[in-house]
Order: sequence, then structure tokens, then C-alpha cells
Amino acid sequence: MRHIFLHEIKTFMAVLVLLGNIAVSFAADLITTIPGSELLRETLGVNAKQTGVTRWGVSYSFTRETKPIGIALIGVFSSPAEAKERFDDRVLHTSVPPTKKLATPIGDHAAGWDGRLIFVQNNVLVELQFPSLDVEQDARSIDEAIQKGLRGVRKGMRVDTPTIEDVDHDDFGWKARVTSRQAGYTALVDKSGMGTTSESAAAEICFATEGCVLAEPIKCDQSYLSAKRKAAKIKEKKEKELSAETQPQQVEDAMSTLRDKGASPYHRNKAVVALGNSGDGSTVPILLAELEKASDPVVKQNTIAALGRLHDKQAVPALLKILDAPVTGNVSDEGEWEAIFRRQAANALGYIGDSSALATLKKATDASSEYQSVRDAAKSAIRKIEKAEGR
Repeated sequence: MRHIFLHEIKTFMAVLVLLGNIAVSFAADLITTIPGSELLRETLGVNAKQTGVTRWGVSYSFTRETKPIGIALIGVFSSPAEAKERFDDRVLHTSVPPTKKLATPIGDHAAGWDGRLIFVQNNVLVELQFPSLDVEQDARSIDEAIQKGLRGVRKGMRVDTPTIEDVDHDDFGWKARVTSRQAGYTALVDKSGMGTTSESAAAEICFATEGCVLAEPIKCDQSYLSAKRKAAKIKEKKEKELSAETQPQQVEDAMSTLRDKGASPYHRNKAVVALGNSGDGSTVPILLAELEKASDPVVKQNTIAALGRLHDKQAVPALLKILDAPVTGNVSDEGEWEAIFRRQAANALGYIGDSSALATLKKATDASSEYQSVRDAAKSAIRKIEKAEGR
């Protein structure tokens, strides 16, 4: 009898282990991150540009041979159930019911219209809109890449989903404050779930990481946003008052750090950021010297940014030198340090606002061998300079 009882226990434990293994296997299939621009570029052969955030995912516009051809949404959610819920929500927000019958199934769930298709694969929602093209084959290519984990798509047991704590406002616009301190994109969205720049039309605040993982939106309205703007101004005023008291010593300490050849990249980075925030134009020469000799890429990136924030024309020749240098990396890889330096230089020139930079910036916008993000930054810089000159 005792032998039978022990046998039953062992059998029961074996079943639990098996079920546990099945659960882990299923959980390990969750998509944890998707590099949206790269996935679209590699599967569809398009130049994809991230344009915002919606309730259903990160939005992209893309071109083939410089011609705009469509848009996409990609969203990674914490579970297949949540992705399906967002799928149903997206279809519901479409005024016309699905009209296209798919030749063969795509993903776990799919809905199609002429030139448009939405599908769910596991915990990922994808939408493609090509008004003049048949989207089925392109959707299948993306579906296959997600399933196989190709082209930077990562899988794991758990999705690191951010949670929005609050929202802050600064000179660059609205920025979600998330518990995990993850970097990403923030957007105000209207009642239809699409991004909006109108605070009076805003209904929610959405946030997505650079890997297309979406946070649960938080509700907002114009009065909420107005209160946040007011609080941000009060905070900024207090910080400026405090900075005015301590700034001289902070500037001297930072300059001393940069003069110290033995200072670590960590301390050099803190120093260039402090000088960039100081508003003190007399620090430009030491920042230019740091730019010339910086071996740490993060220090170099933040030195370029600091020069832009100081709005001093002394920095223009050094920044132009960065953009005038020939591109040596892979222009399809926006994560290259070269791309980051060139993009930061273009942004800095826009902040400085010197018209002598226009020729180089225009050259960057027209160069086929330039990074797309650098071309975009150069266009933005040109607009800022021309606006400052009243053109």
C-alpha cells in the first residue's frame, strides 16, 4: 500500500514538472523587444522612420527610393491576451468593418482591408497601411520574422513592461516618468487613440520603449496638462535660483575635472553636462578641447550636446567639421556612434542658429550616403535657423 502511495506521489510530481516545463516553454516564447525600424527595413526593404506613439504601438512612416509609401504600427504587450484586446480595440476604432478575405491565415488573429492589414502574433500587434499595394505578403514577412525571432526580435519569459508614474514637461515637450526609468517615446493621444499635438484634444498619455513595448496609458485632459505645465515652470524657477547660488563653484569644479588628464570618463561626462547646463559661454574653449581629444564615445556625445546648449558661435567650426567628414559606417545602422555624433552635431547647430551652417546642413539633407536620422536632424536645424532669421 505504501509503495502504491509513493508511486502516485511520484507520478503526480512528474505531471507538475511537465506542466511547469510547458508553462516555461510557452512563457519563453513571449516577444520581449522589437527594433521596429530595423525590422521594417530588413523585412520590407523600406526606410522606416519612427514618428510617434499611439494606443496600439509605435508608429512609423516609410519610403522606398525616397517615395512615401505607407505607415506601420508595432506594439509589444505583456501578454497575448492584452495584444488581442488592443487588436479588438483597433478594429473597433475603424469605421468600416474588415472587407478583405486573406488567402491564408496571418498571425493568431488578423483583419484586412484594401491596402491595410492588422494582425496579432503572440503578444505583438502589427498594423500595415500601404494604400496602393497589397499588404498580405509584407505582413507575412513580418509575421515570420517575429515567429522565428529574426532581425533583432528577442524572446523571453517576461516582458519588461514600463509603468507610467507621472508626466513632466520641459523645453522638449512632454515626457513620461516611468518606474523602470526606461528610455523611450512619450505622446499625447486623442480619443481615437492617435497622437495629437493639441492639448485640448488630449485624452491619454502613452509611452513606449525603443523596443516597442507599450505602457498602460494614463488618462489626461487639458486641465491636468495645464497643472503639470505650471508645476514644471515653478520647479524650473527654483532650480535656476539654486543654480545661480552654486553655479560658479560647479563650473570651476567641472573645468578642473576636464583639465585633469587622469579624470575617469564617468567624471568627465558629469563635467561636460554641468558646463552645458551652466549657460556660461566662457566654458566653450575647454569643451572644444575636450571634443578634440575625447576617447570615450559617451563623453564625446555629451560634449557636442553641451556646445549646442550654450548657443555660442565659437563652436560652429568644430560642429561643421563633424558633419563635413565622410560617412564611414553602415548608414542603415542608426545605432552607430558615428550616426549619433553626426545627429548630435546637426541638433547643436540648430540650437546655435548660425546661418553659416546652412550650406553644410543642406548638403547633409541631400546626401544619399547619410544616416536617415542625421538627414532629419539637419532638416530640423535648417528650419530653426531660418525661423530665427525670419525667413
